[in-house]
Amino acid sequence: MSANRLQSFLDIALLNPASVSHDDPLKDIVKVSLESVDLIEAVRVITNGTSGETSMPLSTQHPQRDNQGVTFLGTSIVSDNFLTGDLFIALRLQIPFPLSIVLNKEALEKYKAMNRLLLALKQTEQNLVSSWLVNLKLEDPRVELTSATGKEARLESLHRNVFLRIHTIRHRILISIQQILYYCFWDAIEPQWQKMTVLMKEAKTVDELSKIHMQHLDQMFLQCGLTTPKLPRVIVELLKRANKFTGIVYKLISSKSPLSRFSSSSVSQSTVSGRLLTEINKDLTGTDAQLTYLKSVLEKLDSLDKYWTDQLKIMLGALNHYAHKFDESFLNLAVRLDCNRGDDVY
Repeated sequence: MSANRLQSFLDIALLNPASVSHDDPLKDIVKVSLESVDLIEAVRVITNGTSGETSMPLSTQHPQRDNQGVTFLGTSIVSDNFLTGDLFIALRLQIPFPLSIVLNKEALEKYKAMNRLLLALKQTEQNLVSSWLVNLKLEDPRVELTSATGKEARLESLHRNVFLRIHTIRHRILISIQQILYYCFWDAIEPQWQKMTVLMKEAKTVDELSKIHMQHLDQMFLQCGLTTPKLPRVIVELLKRANKFTGIVYKLISSKSPLSRFSSSSVSQSTVSGRLLTEINKDLTGTDAQLTYLKSVLEKLDSLDKYWTDQLKIMLGALNHYAHKFDESFLNLAVRLDCNRGDDVY
């Protein structure tokens, strides 16, 4: 991945006449950076007050290959700890003097960490929406079968269960991600930003301005959960599982997937799914393989859904704990996520 190419894409977006940033006089100071550590490590560096850069050019990295496959930054792409693009891309501000007096290095690192969190959440949300739009191209299985018997009936039943599970799990994951995003924007960042702008207008010295800025920035950083030891880890884990789910969905609808051959004789051949999902029961051997494949897919979806629910429970416990220890605003997110926990549904 080229940082110059990413910077070009960012410049095009910022200079777009339809964008709110088009007339911003400071749009030229926004730059793209590629981080060499994940969000958890970057937050740890900030909260512990350790010095040193948390990013470096990717060209200076020398990842090794292992038995699991190609690696990136020393982590296998097939492992759960693989650092995906939305987790290592960040935005940097090249602040000119005298603005650098207020927007110092510590403040910029905190802004960058919050930006990385919001960017990863927003990208995951878009991936989930895209997977839903792509899945609409496939024909839903029939609700009832009138003539299917034996293996054909079991195949149609599993086919229906897989599609229902995909829609249900995607909805739960998407709602959870959107609730976290809403909380960060409207319960954590926006109220503090409004308070900060009002107080800044009353500041008479640079020291007062810097103090007001850092106090409200620290509060935003806290309410986004980035100063707590557990919340960043749980959120990153949820993002990884959400991206794993979208990967399963795209694999299922690909032309190479055995699922793409599932259909009954009544499926319309004028649709994409009708052309892909044809001749389902030509022979028993093919049906047996498809049954095995669908069972494995259903097991993966159930395992992912259970893991997601378990992580939500951990996050709810952490939110309630930190609400009593640090800030009551965490309860707002806890209530929203508790409504979407779903452990009583399955």
